[in-house]
Amino acid sequence: MILGIDRSHNNDPVPLQHLVDNGVQFVWVKIAQWTSGEDKAFNLTWQEAKSISALKRGGYYFFDGRYDGIAQAKQMLSFGVNFKAYGCIGGCVDVEDLVVFNPNGTVNKLATAQANQWVVDNWRLVLSRLNDFLLYYQQQIGEECFI
Repeated sequence: MILGIDRSHNNDPVPLQHLVDNGVQFVWVKIAQWTSGEDKAFNLTWQEAKSISALKRGGYYFFDGRYDGIAQAKQMLSFGVNFKAYGCIGGCVDVEDLVVFNPNGTVNKLATAQANQWVVDNWRLVLSRLNDFLLYYQQQIGEECFI
């Protein structure tokens, strides 16, 4: 089995070298999402991952089907990640249930339920926007994006 982790501002900042020493071989680092921009931990985690030669790294974008797919792909690529660099395993789009947060960082349960219901009610549009994201990424990078 190949062990890997997902890293964002939501995770405890365990040193990546410690994880590598315990068998972790790759890390997916959250780059951004439409509603909140760059992940607060992205740059620091990305630089840390690049400094560990035994650790493969990839960046992911938290997709929100309520918004234009091409605009989200452009936002992901605007951070200048070289997905073809040595040690990089590529880009990924994360598609899962949405979570809406209050300004104080707690989950807004009503807004979260409404956001996910919107996705259910508009699933064809969401899939079209996801397809737009994937096609734009592929056109710009020359490789397919992981999902």
